[in-house]
Amino acid sequence: MPEARVKSLPAAAYAIAKGAKLLRCEPSQPGRVDFILEDPLSTVSTTARDFFTGGEVSARDCYRALQDVRLSVNRILDGKGGAR
Repeated sequence: MPEARVKSLPAAAYAIAKGAKLLRCEPSQPGRVDFILEDPLSTVSTTARDFFTGGEVSARDCYRALQDVRLSVNRILDGKGGAR
């Protein structure tokens, strides 16, 4: 299955709120993680960029996605600092 790597937590949450599936988080630098999203149609990168250019999504969906992503980050970092 094709994957996309997103480095921004808010952009990853936005892409998830738009329908992308979080496959896993991978540590990249100390205190940071990359978000690996399922990308069968090769659209995640475009969707993640939409976050930075004013794309819209339901606030409730974005909040739920943000909570899920933060929980995944906390599991990965296991108290070794926070994601930025």
